[in-house]
Amino acid sequence: MYCPAWIYSIICNEICKNYVTSELDISAFAKKYASKAEQTFGDLDATKLSAGAEAIIRFLGTVEGVDVVQVCNAFTYNTALFERDGSPRKAKGLFKKDDAQGVKLEAVDEDAEKIFRTFVFRLRSNPDLLAPEGWSLRSVESLKWVADVVEQEVSFIDSLG
Repeated sequence: MYCPAWIYSIICNEICKNYVTSELDISAFAKKYASKAEQTFGDLDATKLSAGAEAIIRFLGTVEGVDVVQVCNAFTYNTALFERDGSPRKAKGLFKKDDAQGVKLEAVDEDAEKIFRTFVFRLRSNPDLLAPEGWSLRSVESLKWVADVVEQEVSFIDSLG
């Protein structure tokens, strides 16, 4: 089973945000995050994570006057908690499959960019989609493993090898 596109997009988005706010390159974050993410979904290797983050960054380069960190935080918040149509994302229940479990179709960098791009256009027309102050991915029970991945300390050494 492959990682769902929405979870892949969150991880790529977090790489993008951390890249923009640090002096490290994308590969440092991708390699570090992949080392832990592959334990849950084997398709989340460094190459795939780098490609998704780069696609998001290329798109952001076409958008003027955007606060990248604010947009990235809003994307993670909304993608973790809500479906694309705005309805609340459901954790597994009696009659519904847990949407944080694996899927049969592999997500690619174009999927991450498309999900991110769609959200940015929604955010521009609805600023209520911004993440609440102090919100953390760790507060989403089914995504604590993703928080463990994206909250790792990354250093220059992680980009080597």
